[in-house]
Amino acid sequence: MHAITISLSDELMRLLKARAAKNGRSVEAEVEKILTDVLLPDLKATQTPSSQHRFNAD
Repeated sequence: MHAITISLSDELMRLLKARAAKNGRSVEAEVEKILTDVLLPDLKATQTPSSQHRFNAD
């Protein structure tokens, strides 16, 4: 697992906290969910069948 640090505006942080609370997740878990939802479809769309096998095996 890796960690990142980002700076967010007060408004964006407020919205993120509200979304996390609505979904019953921590802010960190909500950010991971957002990134997963956005990035994994892109990753799967660009992979070849052999690289998809490696990705799904992890």
